[in-house]
Amino acid sequence: MNFYTKHSRALAALTISLLGFTSEALAKEGDARKAPNVIIIMADEIGYGDLGISGTTSIPTPNINRIAAGGVICTSGYVSHMVSSANRAGLLTGRYPSRFGYERSVAWRPQDPSVGLPTTEKTLAEALRPLGYKSGLIGKWHLGA
Repeated sequence: MNFYTKHSRALAALTISLLGFTSEALAKEGDARKAPNVIIIMADEIGYGDLGISGTTSIPTPNINRIAAGGVICTSGYVSHMVSSANRAGLLTGRYPSRFGYERSVAWRPQDPSVGLPTTEKTLAEALRPLGYKSGLIGKWHLGA
């Protein structure tokens, strides 16, 4: 097992255990328990204090507040990169983007296939697939050509 596989599996197990399950329990065939839905919402370029769930009243965020009230709120996370697309790649892989050469926004060379998230990187979706999860993405991809 290489570093990437080990790290991605750890990230998948952490995500599931945060929801009160373990990857071992979900992987058992015939297990009557239903795996939880995992939805990750990433909003670029906002600060912690910009949301109603953190106490601000200057910017109304009623839908985010409602979603947060029924889910898990992680309050001690940090971005993996200052550029939004590289930060998104960090979230999807569980790795610092600089470890796989993602140091700039893809906007500066959008047609260059060597810029962005390498296809060799294993993502959270790929780590969860063996556990029976299906994945999808809605919104801005912006991770490369």
